[in-house]
Amino acid sequence: MLSGSALLVAQRVCPALGFVLSSALYCAPVPTLREAIKQGSLGAFNPLPSALMVTATTAWLGYGLSVRDPWIALTNAPGALVALAQLVVILPLMKPGKQLQQFQATVLGGAAFTIALWGKLIFGGASAAARSKALGLYATIICIALFASPLATIASVVREKNSESILASLTAAQVANCVLWTTYGVLAARDPFVWGPNGVGLVLGLIQLALKVCFPAKK
Repeated sequence: MLSGSALLVAQRVCPALGFVLSSALYCAPVPTLREAIKQGSLGAFNPLPSALMVTATTAWLGYGLSVRDPWIALTNAPGALVALAQLVVILPLMKPGKQLQQFQATVLGGAAFTIALWGKLIFGGASAAARSKALGLYATIICIALFASPLATIASVVREKNSESILASLTAAQVANCVLWTTYGVLAARDPFVWGPNGVGLVLGLIQLALKVCFPAKK
């Protein structure tokens, strides 16, 4: 049994800090995109995570509204707006080719599936519990896909013994964010759809930080 102060931290402090940190992480690509606008090109910036972020934030927003969790809904509403704003910036900077096709397919595919899922759940007679479970599972799958995106980076770091591609500050912020939401999911919301994917993200983030220590960036 948690003490009153510990429960207060889990119920209020962790999600409040998670909201602030999540919002900061949503805006992390902004400086890079501002530079890309000046250059007229995305350069080495990978736009696919931004495309997937639209689906992820809208999926979590739908789940938060379904289970009536104000912290989940409040955190992902600005994230969805920021992700859409990034799409508006990114698309004019992309040249015709495979990358653009993948980007468009990710955005349109995610939007189509999300709309189809919502339509099926709302008009298909699903109970509130079944609807929330389906939306939570969908959001979890998208979230884990986002967290798994650094796996290629991890493999490259181990192979080349060079952690230059891992941004320590950003990774540390992601780890802290996952700690906050895992704590909230386990102790306050008691929701596996919250602590599950964030637990996965925490492990992957810690692996990246460990690689940063084991394989320092080569200068």
